[in-house]
Amino acid sequence: MIHLTDQAIDTSGLIARACTPGAGAVVVFLGITRQFTEPGNALAGDEQKAAEELSEDGEGMADGGMADGGRRETVELHYDAYREMAELEIAKLVQEARQRWC
Repeated sequence: MIHLTDQAIDTSGLIARACTPGAGAVVVFLGITRQFTEPGNALAGDEQKAAEELSEDGEGMADGGMADGGRRETVELHYDAYREMAELEIAKLVQEARQRWC
């Protein structure tokens, strides 16, 4: 089951579709975004550069990105993907997993 979406994800619906008599387990990872990033949290490479650029222009961050105590507030997130490539790579992972464990 491969499905990319830009809509809200119905985790209950996905779990219901995955729960079949042949399924040994269904695992769900649900990530959330923290409201504030504390000063001193290590960022590496491109992430650090992006954070510095956002800090300079304040775009996407409340009050130029700084909140009480120097914390950065997360206001919004934007994700981009090259859909065709992502679908191909996911299909490769699925094929590998099926060959290995099915």
